[in-house]
Amino acid sequence: MDNEEEARLKLAVSGLYELAVVNLSTVMNLSHALLSSDNLPAKARIAAQCAFDSIQSQIDILQKISDIEGENA
Repeated sequence: MDNEEEARLKLAVSGLYELAVVNLSTVMNLSHALLSSDNLPAKARIAAQCAFDSIQSQIDILQKISDIEGENA
């Protein structure tokens, strides 16, 4: 892999990382808004809680990616 290919790959990974962070923020905001609703049907509440509960797993994955990027800098 030459330097140009490596730079493009790093840029792509950086963009995907940024997209994942924005997506995670959206999941967090939407699930919190749903869970704050008093009249949310039980099925929807369970789905919103599952989405909210997945946030820590997503943060852990993003941290691993960040660590890998740091090692390869």
